[in-house]
Amino acid sequence: MILAAIVMFAFQQANEFYHIIKVDGTIVNTSSGKNLVPGDNIKPTDRLEFKSPYATALVISNTRGKFTLKMPENKDLFDSKADTKLLAMADNAVSPIDSRGMLATRGIALAEVKDLKTYLGVDNFYLIGKTLSVKLNKTVYPMSENQFLVFTYNLKSQNQSKKIGFSNQYLNIDRDALIKSPEDLQQGNSIKEVQVYKFDKTANKNDLITKVNLVFLDEEKLKQEFDVVIPFLKDQNMDRLHVIDYLRSYFNDVYGNTDADVLFLTINKEVSKFFQPAQ
Repeated sequence: MILAAIVMFAFQQANEFYHIIKVDGTIVNTSSGKNLVPGDNIKPTDRLEFKSPYATALVISNTRGKFTLKMPENKDLFDSKADTKLLAMADNAVSPIDSRGMLATRGIALAEVKDLKTYLGVDNFYLIGKTLSVKLNKTVYPMSENQFLVFTYNLKSQNQSKKIGFSNQYLNIDRDALIKSPEDLQQGNSIKEVQVYKFDKTANKNDLITKVNLVFLDEEKLKQEFDVVIPFLKDQNMDRLHVIDYLRSYFNDVYGNTDADVLFLTINKEVSKFFQPAQ
């Protein structure tokens, strides 16, 4: 049994490859002379040149899961023949992405948010696209002209306080209503340390619900990312439901907290491009 396990492990290592999902910066596979691009496969033994210390890639191993590809922090793992170039073997440049566990779901179009602190969290909350509509529980968060939610935050060191729009019990978060121009966003997509208050105008009272970073993801780029992952998963003989579950877990591990229903609908739409409807 032990010998068989050793043989199987050696076989998996010999046949392992990394599937490139997305690349930030420029990384050259010196074995082929080509830049890494989404959809490529590379071998663990391929020598990679990082054109800057900050160049990274997201990859999935066909045998071991998700990894970040970046320059090794341990200088002993650099290519000793690299001279001034940033060279390393692919297998020395990958670090595993820890699993956060499966993302919870509210139930498509059925449930409503009763606890915004739990829903938004206290770290990063990722919005897919520029807008998000969230149904709030009327008992906990009654929405009216006298009772509403207020976001406070800083844009380029200037304090901002915005009443968040709503329709009936649906809270409407709109990126463009929160900023003056895209240049106001930190790192190109974020509003940091947004304090979320429940405000009662009649009593002139506000209660802090949570403080969170809002991160607005480019929906089309996310779909393109999924479109690179899905064929890879199909090649691993995953069926439609397992692909959907994998992508939900993938988003949770690579990004983090988001609206589970919006994520599911986004994933389901992309998966439908690659799987025929069941007859």
